[in-house]
Amino acid sequence: MSTTAGLGVGDYVAINALAVATLVVGIASAMALLDPILLAVPIAAVVLGLFAIGQIRKSSGTQGGLLLAIVGMLAALTFSGWVGAREVVRRSAERVEKDAVITLVDQFGSDVLAGKAEDAWNLFSPTFHDSFNKQQFLLICGTLKTGPVIGKIVSLKSNRFVKLETYADTKDEFAQTMLLVQFQSKQDNSTFNDRYDVVLRKVSGADWKIERLDTFFPPPKVAPPKGATNPNTPLVPTRPGGNAQGRGV
Repeated sequence: MSTTAGLGVGDYVAINALAVATLVVGIASAMALLDPILLAVPIAAVVLGLFAIGQIRKSSGTQGGLLLAIVGMLAALTFSGWVGAREVVRRSAERVEKDAVITLVDQFGSDVLAGKAEDAWNLFSPTFHDSFNKQQFLLICGTLKTGPVIGKIVSLKSNRFVKLETYADTKDEFAQTMLLVQFQSKQDNSTFNDRYDVVLRKVSGADWKIERLDTFFPPPKVAPPKGATNPNTPLVPTRPGGNAQGRGV
């Protein structure tokens, strides 16, 4: 190809190499749909395109490929915009779920302090109901309302930090947060805080429910399976495991 375009009717215009690279990298920007970390690809395409356009404009007509550069940049911007929109939707959906978890834990605290133990019971999952005696639950709630030995509980609420998790072997969703408990000392009426782990489960198509609050409602001990290494140590039921994928706060 000639680099002296315009000197003769039969001369060809050289295609700018960066313009070609922009088109290739712009198309490759589709990889960003697989993982947001690959957004570096469309960014590279835009940078290449800007350099290509600059070179073409300074070439006095000896270089072509402006359309290739523009198409490559548009492809990169389209894919990056797609990823960005998808991320916004995902984060928005997560925020809704986290707010629901916080609201549920706060409701538990309100019900306990208001003496509504039956309402608090209904905030727990079927799995919890199957493994924990309701009368014992109601009794413990009454104890929490009047205050344990270390002092009276004046506040029970979520610390507002939530971690969402999914597992490969179940369609259910799980969440972890902490119950922030404020005590009033029986000695000098001063207040102090403590935090306790809370695990919640959301069955597909249902609402969030509290699954574990072991500090106040320890799970029942079950007989160890046959062949256990230490049969004298009873096992404690735990959440389903395997291939956990966490979604941070």
